[in-house]
Amino acid sequence: MRLLGCSGWRGLLCVVVCGVLLVMGCSGGGGSSEGEGGGGSSGGEEVVVGEGEVVVESGGGDGSAGGEEVVVGEGGGVQSGVVVSSSVLGFDGSGVLELRRPELVDLSGCSDGSWVDDPGVRSGLVGDCEVLVGLRNGWVSDGVVGIFSAVADWGEGSLSEWPDVVVENGRVVELSLSGIGSSEVFPVGVLGLSGLRVLDLSGNGLSGPLPDGIGGLSGLRELYLNDNSFSGPIPGGIGDLEELRVFEANWNDFSEIPVEIGNLSKLEVLYLSINKISGIPEEVGGLVSLVRWGLEANELEGEIPASIGNLVNLEYLNLADGSYLTGDNDLTGPIPAEIGNLTKLKRLDLSENRLSGSIPAEIGQLARLEFLNLSDNELSGSIPSEIGNLVSAMELYLGGNRLTGSIPPDLGNLSNLVQLGLSNNELTGVIPSELENLGNLERFSVRINDLCGEVPEKLYRLDYYRDKDNPRLGFACDEVE
Repeated sequence: MRLLGCSGWRGLLCVVVCGVLLVMGCSGGGGSSEGEGGGGSSGGEEVVVGEGEVVVESGGGDGSAGGEEVVVGEGGGVQSGVVVSSSVLGFDGSGVLELRRPELVDLSGCSDGSWVDDPGVRSGLVGDCEVLVGLRNGWVSDGVVGIFSAVADWGEGSLSEWPDVVVENGRVVELSLSGIGSSEVFPVGVLGLSGLRVLDLSGNGLSGPLPDGIGGLSGLRELYLNDNSFSGPIPGGIGDLEELRVFEANWNDFSEIPVEIGNLSKLEVLYLSINKISGIPEEVGGLVSLVRWGLEANELEGEIPASIGNLVNLEYLNLADGSYLTGDNDLTGPIPAEIGNLTKLKRLDLSENRLSGSIPAEIGQLARLEFLNLSDNELSGSIPSEIGNLVSAMELYLGGNRLTGSIPPDLGNLSNLVQLGLSNNELTGVIPSELENLGNLERFSVRINDLCGEVPEKLYRLDYYRDKDNPRLGFACDEVE
C-alpha cells in the first residue's frame, strides 16, 4: 500500500520529509496551517506500529493542536522504541490510513500482463519475474521483508520499475538485495536469473557455503558479497564466470581461494579482505587483467607465488596482516623478484607477515609506486640502492625488520617522499646528508638502530623526527664508547 505517494520503507521516509520540508507532490499532508477538516489547526494524529501493522489515526477537527506519536511494537518492522514528534508527520487530520506488512503476491501477475508487457513474446522476463516474486514471497513468509525494505514493493507496477531491479533487452540484468535483513543461506532462486550482469547481496548476514551453481550465471560481470557470514571455500564454479570483472567478498569467513580463480582473465577487482583464507594459489597468475587486489586480514600462510609477476596491470596490492582488523596473515619466504614486473603498481602493502630474505633489487622498477609498506617482517640484508628509483613514492615504511648496512644516499632522489620509516632495524653508519634534498619530507623515524655521526640539520628540524635508541648517534662513527 502506498503512503503519500511513496511505498515500503520509503513511505515512512517520505512522511518525515514531507512533514519537515513540505515537499511538493506529497498528497494528503496539510502544507499550510489551514488544512481541510482541520478547522484552522492540525488534527491530533497517532501513528502506531503494532504487531504487523502501522495505523495512522486522525483526531477530528476539534481545534486542538496536533500531537502525533509513533509507537513501535514487536513485529512492526521498525526498530522498537522509535518516537517521531507530531511536527514531523504533517498530516491534515482527516481519515484513517493503514500500512500493513506486505502480503504475498500471485505469480500470475508475471504472465497476465500486470507486471510484464507483452508476456507472450518475453518469456525470459516472465521467468525472471517469477523468480523475483518467489524470492519476495519467501522472505515475506519468513518475516524478513518489512515496511523498510524496497523488496516489499515488488509486485507494484511494471517489473522494470521495481526498486533495485534493472531490466534491459527483456531480461533482469541487475539485482541489488543489499541490506534487506535476511540472515539465511544464499537465496538459490537468484541462480535462475540467467541474464544477470550485476548481483549485490552485501550486508545480509548470509551464512553457509556459496553454492557452486553460482558459475551458472555465465554473463555475470559484478558480484558483491561483502559483509555476510559465508564460510567454507569459495566454490570452483566461480571460475566459470569468465565475464566477471568485479568480485568483492570482504567481511566473510571464506577459507580458500580455488585454483579455478585463474580462469578469470577479465577480472579487474578482487577484494577478499577480512576472511579466513589460508593461502594464495599459484593459479592467481591467470588474473592478467587484475587492477586492484585486497587480501589483508586473512589467515594466509606459505609463500607469495612467483606467478604474481604475471599481473602486469595491477595498481593496488594489499597482503598485510591487518592486525587492526583482527587479521592473522603469516606469509613466509622471500618477496619474489617477479614483483618487479608490476610496473603499474601504485600501492603495495606486505606488512606484518613473516617474509624473509632480502628486499629484491627489482622493486626499484616500480617507478609509479606511491606507497610501500614492508614493515614488521623478518627481512634482512641491506636496503637496495635501487629503491632510490621509486621517484613517485610518498610513503615508505621498512621498519621492524632485520635490515643491516647503511641508509643508501639514493633515498635522497625521492623528492615526493612525505613519510620515511626505518625504525627498529640494525642499520649502521651515518644518516646521509642527501636526505636533506627531500623537501616534502614531514615524518622521519630511525629509532632503535645503530647509527652514528651527526644528524643533518634539516632532518633534525622536522616536525616529526625520531632517533631514540641510537646510542652512537651524534658521535663520530670511529669513536669508541
